[in-house]
Amino acid sequence: MSSTPPDRPRSRRRAFAPLAAIAAISALLLSGCASAATSADSGATSDPVAGGELVVGVQSVGQLDPQQGGNNDGVAVQRQLVASLTISDPDNPGTTLPWVAESWDVSEDSSEFVFHLRDDAVFHDGTPIDATAVKANFDAILELGADAAGASQLLEGAETSVVDDTTVEVKFPGPNLQFLEATSTSTLGLISTESTKLSIEDRQNGEFVGSGPFQVESYTPEQEVVLTKVPDYNLSTEVNSNQGAAYLDSIRFTQIDEISVRSGSLTAGDIHAASFLTSAELDNFAATPGYHVVERTNPGTVFSLTPKLDRDTPLQELAVRQAIQLAIDREEVSRITYGDDAIPATSLLAETTPLYTDLSDELGLDVDAANELLDEAGWEPGADGIRERDGERLEFTVIFWQASDPLVAVQEQLKKIGVDLQITQVSVSESTARADQSDLQYSNVSRNEPDRLRQDFIQYLPAWIEADLDEAEAPDLAEIQAELDEQVGEQDPEARQELLANVQTQIIDDGYRFPLYTLISSIAVSDKVHDLKLDGTSRLTFIDTWIEQ
Repeated sequence: MSSTPPDRPRSRRRAFAPLAAIAAISALLLSGCASAATSADSGATSDPVAGGELVVGVQSVGQLDPQQGGNNDGVAVQRQLVASLTISDPDNPGTTLPWVAESWDVSEDSSEFVFHLRDDAVFHDGTPIDATAVKANFDAILELGADAAGASQLLEGAETSVVDDTTVEVKFPGPNLQFLEATSTSTLGLISTESTKLSIEDRQNGEFVGSGPFQVESYTPEQEVVLTKVPDYNLSTEVNSNQGAAYLDSIRFTQIDEISVRSGSLTAGDIHAASFLTSAELDNFAATPGYHVVERTNPGTVFSLTPKLDRDTPLQELAVRQAIQLAIDREEVSRITYGDDAIPATSLLAETTPLYTDLSDELGLDVDAANELLDEAGWEPGADGIRERDGERLEFTVIFWQASDPLVAVQEQLKKIGVDLQITQVSVSESTARADQSDLQYSNVSRNEPDRLRQDFIQYLPAWIEADLDEAEAPDLAEIQAELDEQVGEQDPEARQELLANVQTQIIDDGYRFPLYTLISSIAVSDKVHDLKLDGTSRLTFIDTWIEQ
């Protein structure tokens, strides 16, 4: 999808693709390489001009290794450093297009994938991106294991073999429908064969040799990273209007912790673009001459709160979780987060995710029913309105780094049923360090594949099952795990969508996740900047971007 022109209104709710269209897309993916759609122009008024440095104000500058993952700002940097086997078509969710692989073959049961590589693809040091390099990358990711959790999940059970210099085969023990789309992600982006042997720390510091349109010039952790273009880059895709090296000479990502300071820096002209602004600030820039807002609704899992049932808290009680589910006003949360154009959560998956099903009937607001559940469970209002039972207060802690407005709204909503949600906003690094202190996980993950839901729950279900919880209070755990595993091998799109809808309904009804709102990636940009775009997973991409000189 192209970036949003200055005079275009903020995004509106989208209808999801009809099932017949989804089935057609799935059939196309299984049959091999899909035809590509070219990205539209983003409002540029003249021919692109080469040169210049783009300065982007971000909330956090984290580690640089794409295979080890990161937050949205981190991925915005990492995506520029590596090319992947394939790329997602931003204009046609669910469609995978060529990148380093020019074509592919998929077995009938989706357990074997053969990729035919371009013969002119090279890493930044000139060494070939061949089948040996692809195997080295995939094998190294599996060896990283938990240190590259997101990437290793995508390759779980994979055996990669070299057929010849430009042909690589990846086999799984059973059907694995998610894998073709997985090869488009930055977490499976390609670094040189020698780079796969580097230490975790060296890779985090950007000392690897990549394959994308930019390379690392300098890196100061939690302060700044500077990327410079790769002059001989020749791996532009059909979604790019620019088929050569990047127009920009360099991109400087500067960490500016405070939202108001990021906004002020853009207004003052110190930076060209600013991420993670409030809805009010985005609306202001959209309405102010000289600026525009680029935005796109993210596919994947919506922003949610997931209770940690392996912690000894009242969240282990079914009635408590069900009451919280009923007490959340998702319309209000999303409106506070994004304004009138917001998209409340209508399932655990965003509406732009392939095989999405509207489950809004399962997510209705009913404060009276929530209070009744807690009354019947013996939780009685205390002197300050927070419920108590046997000397225990009904309170929970969430430690997070993202914008606080959505959780402040949820905090106020839960007070109406006597639940005290204590929220603590910290830095990204502190949030990671204190994760064990949080009773609920606040997160989302963007991906064009509904199997993202299974990969989310991999980190929870085994521990919950092992905790040997009271089956009446934590029902259906084994069934949920089995259904999540089953859907990734279901070849029939209609049957797979039904499986996904059923398992999401179970998760919602049992209170194993509290969906809140759908993420809209937004960045405020100076009008001097043209063709800054968001890719198929709503990650920033700069190959087409240029600056008026």
